[in-house]
Amino acid sequence: MMNVCTECGEYSVRREILCDKGVSVCPQCLHQMSFLQLPLFSVTGPSGCGKTTACRILMQSRRDVVVFEGDVLWRNEYAANRTLEFRDLCLRVAKNISQSGRPVVLCGSSSPGEFEQCDEARYFSGIHYLALIARNEEIERRLKARPDWRNSGNNCFIETHQKWADWLRSQDFEQDVTLLDTSDIGIHETLTRLNGWLDSRIAFAQQVDAPEPTTMVSPALHHHNDRPGDL
Repeated sequence: MMNVCTECGEYSVRREILCDKGVSVCPQCLHQMSFLQLPLFSVTGPSGCGKTTACRILMQSRRDVVVFEGDVLWRNEYAANRTLEFRDLCLRVAKNISQSGRPVVLCGSSSPGEFEQCDEARYFSGIHYLALIARNEEIERRLKARPDWRNSGNNCFIETHQKWADWLRSQDFEQDVTLLDTSDIGIHETLTRLNGWLDSRIAFAQQVDAPEPTTMVSPALHHHNDRPGDL
C-alpha cells in the first residue's frame, strides 16, 4: 500500500524518504506521500529464552503498541539465502501497520543489524532491540523440555541457539540493543522488564525526558548504546 504512488500508480520500494517532512517521493512522477515515521521495537533472541511467551502476553496487555509475530510470514524458500528478503517483508508489514498510529513490536529471531540492511527500514524513526538470552545450560534444559513435535531437543538445534546467545553477549553493538537474561527470572518479571524497556524507548521517540542512562540495573539486564536511556 505505502509503496504504490497515489498519483501515478507506480510501485517502488526505493522511494526517496524525506524524514524532515515525513514524506516519501515517487521516483516516477516525484509525487510526495506523507507517512507516519514511528519507531520499531524488535524482541529477539535464541529459542528457549521466553520471547514468544512474553510477546503473547504483551499482545493482550498493551494497547499502545501492536505486537506482531514475524514468523507468520515465513516460507521455506526463504531459508535458501533469502533471509534479507524475509526481513524486508516483515518490515513492510510493520510499516503499514504503524500507519494506524501505533508502533509495532516485532517478535522473532533476528540479529541486530539485519533489519538496517533492508529498504523498508528507512520508514522507521529508529529500530530498538531487546534480546532475551539465557545461560547455555538453561537454554538446553528448556529446549529439551519442549514437546517432541517442535524438534528443538536435538544437539544441533541446541548448540545453534547457545552459540547465538554467546554471540549476543560478546558484541559491542552500534545499534540500540538491550540484553535481558531470563535464566533466573520468571515470565512475570520478564514482562515487567519488557514493559519498562518499551516505556523508555517510546518516551525517547516522543522526545519526552527519559530516565538517565545507567550502566546496569540488575545482573540480568545489559544495555548496549545508551542513547535512549536505560531501564
